[in-house]
Amino acid sequence: MRRSVDNGVTWTASRTVLASTTGAILQGDATLLADSTGPVFLFSTSEPTAGQSTPRRPAVQVSDDDGLTWSAPKDLSSAIKASAGTGDWFATGPGHGIQLTRGQYAGRLVVPVYFAVGDQQSVRLIYSDDHGGTWKIGATATYDKSVLKLSEQTLVERTDGSIHVIARNGAVPDQTSVHGLARGKSTDGGLSFDGEFQADTVITAPPTHPALLRQRWDGGSYSRILLSAPATAKTDNNPVGMNVRSSFDEAATWDNYDGTPNHAGVRIDSDHAGYSDMTLAGNGAIGVLYEAGASRFRDEIRWNWFWESAIGLP
Repeated sequence: MRRSVDNGVTWTASRTVLASTTGAILQGDATLLADSTGPVFLFSTSEPTAGQSTPRRPAVQVSDDDGLTWSAPKDLSSAIKASAGTGDWFATGPGHGIQLTRGQYAGRLVVPVYFAVGDQQSVRLIYSDDHGGTWKIGATATYDKSVLKLSEQTLVERTDGSIHVIARNGAVPDQTSVHGLARGKSTDGGLSFDGEFQADTVITAPPTHPALLRQRWDGGSYSRILLSAPATAKTDNNPVGMNVRSSFDEAATWDNYDGTPNHAGVRIDSDHAGYSDMTLAGNGAIGVLYEAGASRFRDEIRWNWFWESAIGLP
């Protein structure tokens, strides 16, 4: 892990906060969530050995000093994996969870996970109503992989308190599709999904892990939600460019600042790029952390921060 205390201008050296151990050789799928009362939660998933990928075990660590120190990992398998079996492939996040701020579920912590068993794949939300003391299974959607192969999700709270969900959809042609996402919704704080997920045929993005971010709430002259992801096909498993899209109507449509449609967004990096996550810094800057490289999208991890004016102001 690396930390910044100056809004992402500089970063500390990388350090290990969860080492490999016997029976948990590979550690990954890191997912962060900060509670408004102070604690920061780090979710991860481990694999038993380098040659054995299941059963995968989810765990959570807690920091009470903004990531300086972390608790020992707490195994969450019994709390959040059911009814997935021991032969499932399970993953937390990756990316970040959210804390709800509006309506009857204000204060609830919500984190996305997903798992696969046989020919079926599921997305799930887990939640906590006691500031991370306990975690429970919430909304779960399961589909045959040939219909919707949903995996990594990203979440944002809408102004009405509902949760908008965008998930990677691996059911489309992996190397050629530029409509590789699906969308869902929860209106009960993540306890259930409203209806079925729908393959998204509007947003221009390949099957990948995207990131949603609430950049502006209502109350001013406009609200704004951002979505980061490449906007080209994954030809040779190597998409080009990292883009940031904007929605001014709570993720119903994706447009330029002047209201014209822009389903691909504004390019912030023209090299190859892959997974991404976003955050809003304390000074209002928008930060994007993403895979990128001049030759291959996994060559580097890059941090790109900019002011809202860089992607257009209404």
